[in-house]
Amino acid sequence: MEDFRSGGSAREAAWRYIAVNWSIYCCTTTIISTGCEMHEAKEAFSIACTGVDKRIRTAGDYNFLKTASLKTYLTRSTITAAWLVMRRRKKDPGDEGFNHDAQHEGEVNNWFRQKDCREILEKALAQIGPRCKKILILHKDGFGMNEIMNEMSLRNEDVAKSEKWQCQEKFKAYLRSNPNIVRLLKDNCYG
Repeated sequence: MEDFRSGGSAREAAWRYIAVNWSIYCCTTTIISTGCEMHEAKEAFSIACTGVDKRIRTAGDYNFLKTASLKTYLTRSTITAAWLVMRRRKKDPGDEGFNHDAQHEGEVNNWFRQKDCREILEKALAQIGPRCKKILILHKDGFGMNEIMNEMSLRNEDVAKSEKWQCQEKFKAYLRSNPNIVRLLKDNCYG
């Protein structure tokens, strides 16, 4: 990641590697997921690379990669960009051949909804402290007690379970005193 931030030839070499080794995978996955054409997938890959590069260079940390590899994140970004490329094409009155698939639009909307849900959840969890936020995010992302124990440098799994339970209780108390957050989470995550 530091190669991206350092700029210059290291950044160029990293993107060259991605273009050579990942572009076919990202574009093929995008075509399968969206039904777009190869030229649209390539345009979407280019858009996604620009967005990912900007995010890497401007983000304070790499938390957005906590639950996915860079390759997976870039692939999901390419799929999202493909929907935007195809939507732009759909608005073109000269293109009558566009066949929009509602199922795929639902998947994109679901992806954005999950992203919004995650952001709301992380902001709410920030109110109970960074340690509890990290423990509960790790738990939500499917990390086991052993992994949480190692990540948080705890003595054993029982301590990890105890801290997770304490954090959950703290978060429940926060939610009880902030019904507007509960409503926001219900509307965006479970509605």
